[in-house]
Amino acid sequence: METKRQIPKSIFYYKVMLLFIACLLLMLNARPQTPVNVIVDTDISDDCDDVGALAILHAMMDRGEANILGVVVNSTCVWSAPCVDAINTYYGRPNIPIGTLKGMTGLMDNETTYNQYITQNFPNDLKSGNNAPDATVVYRQILAQQPDKSVTIISIGFMRNLYNLLKSGSDSYSSLNGLALVTKKVKTLSVMGGQYPSGDEFNFDQDPVSSSYVVANWPTFIMFSGFEIGDPIMTGSLLYTKTPTTNPVRKAYELYVGVGNTRSSYDLTSVLYAVRGLSNYWTADTTGYNYVDGAGVNTWYASPDKRHDYLIRKMSNANLAKVIDTLLIKTPLITSTQTISQIETNNLHVFPNPVIGGELNIAGNADITEVSVFNLMGQKIDNILVNNSTAKLNTSTYNKGIYLLKISTKDGVINKRIIVE
Repeated sequence: METKRQIPKSIFYYKVMLLFIACLLLMLNARPQTPVNVIVDTDISDDCDDVGALAILHAMMDRGEANILGVVVNSTCVWSAPCVDAINTYYGRPNIPIGTLKGMTGLMDNETTYNQYITQNFPNDLKSGNNAPDATVVYRQILAQQPDKSVTIISIGFMRNLYNLLKSGSDSYSSLNGLALVTKKVKTLSVMGGQYPSGDEFNFDQDPVSSSYVVANWPTFIMFSGFEIGDPIMTGSLLYTKTPTTNPVRKAYELYVGVGNTRSSYDLTSVLYAVRGLSNYWTADTTGYNYVDGAGVNTWYASPDKRHDYLIRKMSNANLAKVIDTLLIKTPLITSTQTISQIETNNLHVFPNPVIGGELNIAGNADITEVSVFNLMGQKIDNILVNNSTAKLNTSTYNKGIYLLKISTKDGVINKRIIVE
């Protein structure tokens, strides 16, 4: 009769302990991560990669990885801000605050390859950049309301908004000046700009005064994603076969590169890093600092060591393209596929918007029962009961800024974003 071999107790307990540790690691990895709070600063006029960058950010927000606090535009084209609004609306987030660069011209004023078409053919509230508030105001309003060291800013374009933010003074949102506010609230600045270890790149050289100043004076950590990182990562080919014609991202790529073609992923790499970090995509040079001269040309110096890093390729370009394309074609959790005419027929009109501290009108075909007003912190600041197809709000006591309207009707709830100036 064969005797079963007994496992020594020490080995048995050792295996049990290994199994316990493995289960614990799985549980830890399965815990939902805290979403990264981001503000995007984009030119969204001269290249479709800005549109792609917003698309993958929305996809990561749908996955619980990111939280888009706001988007500001750093070009001076009037079609850029409403193009952002149209993309946010497609992804079911029409109320994300949007600001735009004010007080200057000359940064892609007439770049309309896709943004004008998107504005005029996809649902959005802004219609024109003239209807968007000043980017500096939006920055300060959002940052003032966030926990300390909790915000990641993604710069995918020119640095004039960041320049203006650093030089801004105290206001009704914060007693801190711009430099102090950034120091207090911002954790990371993720920048698509420059070439590494040195070079002349578009985002830096179009507004070299701003680029040089921001890179030299930014008070928190900066990660640079250079031209050489995104250039060979070709993405977007699946948009034409895997997403509907109602997708403004698909349309932007069609208009910019032509149906079936791909585009380099310059801005998308900065977004991917901002949310997921180095992951297994990149390593980084962590010693030294980046210097941008008066012409916008950058040079990396090995010393002194500042809070500057730049990305170095680790994963193959082909595999990184697969990661990005998977996000690019992700179906939104909530989307708006209606045309502009359908939106205007079915939804309520809110006007004037922006409103200059006076009466705001709400009118449409639906019977309104209640209107609630919330600030960007989600705090209710006003509320009126209604039993009519029209309503009026007195905004004279509101501070300047962006507010969210929750309009309850007998057919459902409609959300709108308003700007008080």
